[in-house]
Amino acid sequence: MASTSSVERTSFRVYTCKLFDGRAIFPRVYPGKLLVFLLGLTLINLTGCSDEPPPPNQLPTAELTSGPIAGGTFSYVIQISWTGSDPDGFITRFEYVIDPPAVFTETEISEGGAGITSEIIPGTQGQPDVTRISKIVEGKTKFFDWIHTTESSRNFRFATHEEETEGGVPTGRFVGMHAFYLRSVDDDEAASLPDKVAFTAHTVAPESRITRPVISADVLNTGPRIILEWEGEDPDFPGMDKTPAGFRYKLKKVTTISILPPTPSPEEFLEDDVAWIYQPAEELTVTLEIDEPGAHVLGIRAVDENGAVEPFLEWGRNAFKLQAFAEVHPTLTVTCEAGFFTSKTSFANFEVEIPANTDLSCQLSCSAESYGESCNEFRWGINISDLDQDELWSDWTSNPTLFLSFPQPGIHVLYVQARDALGNISGLVLLANVIDFSFDREVL
Repeated sequence: MASTSSVERTSFRVYTCKLFDGRAIFPRVYPGKLLVFLLGLTLINLTGCSDEPPPPNQLPTAELTSGPIAGGTFSYVIQISWTGSDPDGFITRFEYVIDPPAVFTETEISEGGAGITSEIIPGTQGQPDVTRISKIVEGKTKFFDWIHTTESSRNFRFATHEEETEGGVPTGRFVGMHAFYLRSVDDDEAASLPDKVAFTAHTVAPESRITRPVISADVLNTGPRIILEWEGEDPDFPGMDKTPAGFRYKLKKVTTISILPPTPSPEEFLEDDVAWIYQPAEELTVTLEIDEPGAHVLGIRAVDENGAVEPFLEWGRNAFKLQAFAEVHPTLTVTCEAGFFTSKTSFANFEVEIPANTDLSCQLSCSAESYGESCNEFRWGINISDLDQDELWSDWTSNPTLFLSFPQPGIHVLYVQARDALGNISGLVLLANVIDFSFDREVL
């Protein structure tokens, strides 16, 4: 493989001169040929000048040494290497072009011709210089650019915009046909005939999976807000933990929802007119507000760095059906010696009788699995005068054990709340009648 550090220097051209009014006149001396000039000057002083014209410049050559094979199919990321030589000078740079417009013939690309103009345009803001090839076609200027480089190898990323299908069904691959041309330029600014290769680039579409909410049912019953999180992988880079460049998601309201039609199929949902919203891979979460309760479908698709979009939706993996309600609550459960109590509302009320001077140990649990969320925070308070004053409650905690003691008889009120990861709260009220039992009588 050729070095990427510099272009190749081969040999020096011998220049001749002619006499004019007894003086020696030299052609222009090119950079790097000072030695030839000095040797020529010495020969002139010793022997005089030859009256023969200088030999014509010989064109350099260029050759692609590694990369895609003509007619083959390759990954869209390809390393291409090349080399070049000049029989009577040296190579100053290489130039390449990818997919020149079809209005240019192979001869016009290689050699120019009538109506073809060539202009070197200096690069700006770190961009390389280019040689722009132009011609007028039906009154409009058409052009392509030879891109200058002193490298002899680099990685290229080729577009793959055409979705591949078999029998009208997507295969998950995207392809693009391309042509790559390379030429060398010598110290006389003469360009070689280009070497070229035509091939097909392909990419395999990435895949996505919804991780939040947890899709635990055919239809999730959710509240008016959803936190959507996902992950993805790009099969073009196996074993490299390559995350797709971005994702597209959409939420659509439907007239009915069930595991049976007329709920939209994944294909119908994929192709309907509701717009997909793009999300870059730096943000793998989004909060969705559902303005109108009712039946909805939600899906997400991965997009790779080359623009290939995941062509499939699958219920339970990257799409799900949901029934949105105006509010939703986790399931709160309190278990202690006084009984077993559960709530799925803001507050559920229960009455119990408890002996005075009795220590109670209560276990708290909550669940939000029915709508794909998590719940593990609790707080509690006794005889709270104002439920809206946070300072009258305990701090929110994930500790599920609560120890209570009621030394004095009377009516006491225990308030317990559970909060899910979305902030939805369920509450439970235990109205405890604390009784001072007397044990001075024998049990009959």
